[in-house]
Amino acid sequence: MGFLTKLKNLFNPTIESNTPSKTPTLQSKASKAKQMNYYSTVRKPLHKLLDTISLEVNDTPNWDSFFSISKINETLPGFDKRSRKKFKHVFHNDELIIAEAAGVFEIITKETIKQFNVKDTALEKMIIVSATEKAIILHKKERIALINLSTFTAKLFEFNWQPFTFTMAKDSWLVGTRETYDGPGELYCFDLSGSQKWGISFNEQISSMFGEIKFTPYLLSVCDSTDEVFVGSMDRLYRIRPHDGSLKSRIAVSELKKKDLEKKYEKLNRSLSKKPENEEEAINQLAEGLAAQFTMGFDNVSVNSPFTGFTHDPESGFLFMMEREGRISAWDIEGNLVWINLFKNEGRFIDWVDNKLVVSFNEGETFWLNKDGKFIFGAKLPKEASTVNLIPNQDSYLIVSQDNRLYELNKETGKLIKGSEGHPGMELFILSNHPIFFDGKEKAQGYFWLSPENHEWIHFEAKTITDTHNNDVHEGVAPEITATNPFPKKWEVSNSDNGFGNRVIDIPNNRLYVAERAPRKSFEAYREITEAQQRKENSSHFLTCYDTGKKEIWRQQLYSTMWSLYLSPDGKYIFTSVPKKEEITYMPGEILVFNKEGKQVHKFKSKAQGFHLEFLSNNKAKVNFSTDRGEDPLNGYFEKDDNGKWSMFLDESGESNNDNPFGAGIDVAKTSNYNLVRTDKKKYSLSSNEKTENLNVQAAIYEAHETNQGDIALRIGTRLIRFYNPNIEKTVEIKEEENIQQFTLSNSILAVLTKKEIKGYSLTGDLLWRYSNIPKTYTNEIYWSDTKEKFLWIVSSNIETIVASITEDGTIVNSQSFDKNSYHRSMEVSPYYDCFVAQTNEKIQSFEI
Repeated sequence: MGFLTKLKNLFNPTIESNTPSKTPTLQSKASKAKQMNYYSTVRKPLHKLLDTISLEVNDTPNWDSFFSISKINETLPGFDKRSRKKFKHVFHNDELIIAEAAGVFEIITKETIKQFNVKDTALEKMIIVSATEKAIILHKKERIALINLSTFTAKLFEFNWQPFTFTMAKDSWLVGTRETYDGPGELYCFDLSGSQKWGISFNEQISSMFGEIKFTPYLLSVCDSTDEVFVGSMDRLYRIRPHDGSLKSRIAVSELKKKDLEKKYEKLNRSLSKKPENEEEAINQLAEGLAAQFTMGFDNVSVNSPFTGFTHDPESGFLFMMEREGRISAWDIEGNLVWINLFKNEGRFIDWVDNKLVVSFNEGETFWLNKDGKFIFGAKLPKEASTVNLIPNQDSYLIVSQDNRLYELNKETGKLIKGSEGHPGMELFILSNHPIFFDGKEKAQGYFWLSPENHEWIHFEAKTITDTHNNDVHEGVAPEITATNPFPKKWEVSNSDNGFGNRVIDIPNNRLYVAERAPRKSFEAYREITEAQQRKENSSHFLTCYDTGKKEIWRQQLYSTMWSLYLSPDGKYIFTSVPKKEEITYMPGEILVFNKEGKQVHKFKSKAQGFHLEFLSNNKAKVNFSTDRGEDPLNGYFEKDDNGKWSMFLDESGESNNDNPFGAGIDVAKTSNYNLVRTDKKKYSLSSNEKTENLNVQAAIYEAHETNQGDIALRIGTRLIRFYNPNIEKTVEIKEEENIQQFTLSNSILAVLTKKEIKGYSLTGDLLWRYSNIPKTYTNEIYWSDTKEKFLWIVSSNIETIVASITEDGTIVNSQSFDKNSYHRSMEVSPYYDCFVAQTNEKIQSFEI
């Protein structure tokens, strides 16, 4: 328990109060004021019943047709059956699962499956927003439907105001509506037959930094045991009785904030009321007073800022609320403040789990408290928790962290086990004594996995390349890439004052072309100039050319942020634009062309200042201009003649360019000894120096690379790589279970990227090495450097980008992590020049492969 004691000492919060407080200034006003101050009964409901729809139900014996796929998942030990396809997880309890796919709902128990279909009905394109074992709520724009799972009939309603929050109770359901984003709002409660039980219209007005707004039901939930309704807006939370909609209590967190401000400014006023002893002190007091007035104004308008979340203990009736600054408060049934805990961290996660209050903060500090606010234990996660759930029949929690990973935490020992990829929506639960795991995201499809009866959950522990060196390439989960030895840095160019805006990097010529903000006028001078002059001032930038030693070569002042900035492939011309008036991409402007010495050589008037260039050669580029929503496309091309003069040609037809007449895939590929030409969607002509053959393939071809041995490798469809020799004969086929994202060739290795792994194959198709990606990969790239004889692998998530160099035998030489918050731009790679470039707003860095 030493680990937990350490955590307690490190992270135990300061507790202002651990005993119930009946402070009159913080007591809810709901007990003393009329309910009418906050809301009133709806006299004329703003909704109507449109239709009653009967749904046909089919029964299937047992769940075998649902869990019909026998499959091993290495990250879910013991789960050996999978749902036949991906479903949305609608609802589950101890007795059933409700799942949906393509408008077909299935209610699954071990003994039977009930199936009904909403296709070809008014419900078809509605989305699922809430469900229990008794009913399902669907929503689309102003329409709401309730499917009663006892009668299999749906009631379709239309609301005058926008319905936007929904929840189910035991025998009723609720819909929150709003007239505008600033309110006012209404709340309606219906029974399962579709009859309205009650409706309330909110009256309370709340001051915000954007002006007065009316209470709107942005937060809506129901207590599982009592059916009490909780509805929140900004810093206010109402507890409403379920049977008649009457107010039980009201909480306003702003009352706590106002008390804090009173203490803060009482101390400040005392210091400012002191008589100054000299002129300097008088000036300082005046400056402090003016600054305090500004700060007080901001504090007062933000005092009603919304809390970040709340949860509820059904046994004691306590409500627990979290504010962004890390303050947790507890409130009793009557709306009285019970205690406050002050955590000096920001966070958003708060939940009631395993009869404990769980809170988690941005940097991963996570605490379990009892209902009285006393610390029980804590854990340090890499990032804030997204979900925390008790593992059935075990003394451990299953945690999804915002670092995209699943963890297991033993609540007795404090041991934290790092697992596989994780995301909110994943759930582990028991149904008919069978553990079941859903692997999908919230409101998205995923697979349901089934394990044998009474199977004990075993958490998969992820291993990285630094944890293990004995990797069986054919079995188990490959070790995960992680940072090891950083790459040698070649050069760095930085601007720590204002940073760089848009930029292009000319690696072959060691040049950088960057947009930099020009010096600004002082605040006082800025206030004195006209609106047009202010607009010009805001858009004033420099287009600057640096070499890689940060030496300035030339600079041009432009009144543009240079949203579009491109360099010709030969590095001789820079294309950018300036607005005619407003700097909006689809508004008129001028396209400017500079040579590499910084001289403006061309200026073209354009209907839109925003554009995208795709260079087809050194002398020609396709251009697509920005257009406003609903406008016809505006396309064209730039072309340079033999005298070095660029011309712009526009397509005025308003039609989109159809560059892929046969659909996805490549149409032409030319290598040293092969020529591939597409003749139809799945038909190609492949020519070598010796032969030409027509290929009829089962899917489009996406990549083509020639080996050093004279064969050609084609990626056909999403999971197949096929080799042909110069006689256009098939030689080797490699099939993957997952979609192939990219492949490349070295002297003797085929490197293949899938969503989860990188694999190295011999050119005869033997798997030689493999590594796992980081969780939640969305960028995956592979390059080969001939001179360094290394692969360069780039893999990115929303958390980090890892760049790794790998030899042909699978040895990782360097691997470096770049934090995505700073290095949010794509890596630029030049295998020919043996380097890659990483960029932040302030820095541009080149690293040696």
